[in-house]
This record gives sequence, C-alpha cells and structure tokens, in this order.
Amino acid sequence: MLSWGIMWPLREARKGDWYTTEESSLHGLQGCWVFIAIAMIIGEGPYNFVKVLTHTLFALHRQLKNNDSLPVNGSSPAKTPSLSYDDQRRTQLFNKDQIPTMKA
Repeated sequence: MLSWGIMWPLREARKGDWYTTEESSLHGLQGCWVFIAIAMIIGEGPYNFVKVLTHTLFALHRQLKNNDSLPVNGSSPAKTPSLSYDDQRRTQLFNKDQIPTMKA
C-alpha cells in the first residue's frame, strides 16, 4: 500500500531530481531496483543464518538444562520400569530381526 500509493507517485514526480531520466541505464531507476534486489539477497542470507543458529542454540540450551545427566558421562543408566514377559519377548524378537549394519 505504502509503496504503490505514496512512493510510486512521488518517484514519478521526482524523476530527474532523485535519479536520471535514462530508462536503459543503471544510473537511472533500473539501477535503483538492481541495488535494492542485491541488498535484499545479500541481507537475507546472514539474517536467516543467524535466525536458525539462534533457534538451534536456544533449543540445545533448553534441552541440556532439562537433562541433568548425559548418557555419555558414566552415570548410572536411567531407571526403567520392569517389563512384562510379553514385552521382553517382543523386544527380543524385534531386535533379532534387524538388518545387519554392513548391509544397511
């Protein structure tokens, strides 16, 4: 709205003052559009990189804060509830029929 309602008529009124009247030159209005497009492309990359990095670090911090011990630190394994005989048998059969790592 702002661009089409205010800036385009203002730009047309200032033709020759703000930029040259040559339409085929990059010194005129086309140069302005090229500059804006390049600035948007160059600015969007670092913005998205910083945004994704920030979200990742925040999620990692939150996950580490909620977990007091990591499984690699040598602490005792987490207490698991004892499984029924059926569940143990199901787990054994499931693990027995795995695809070998070399073939996967």
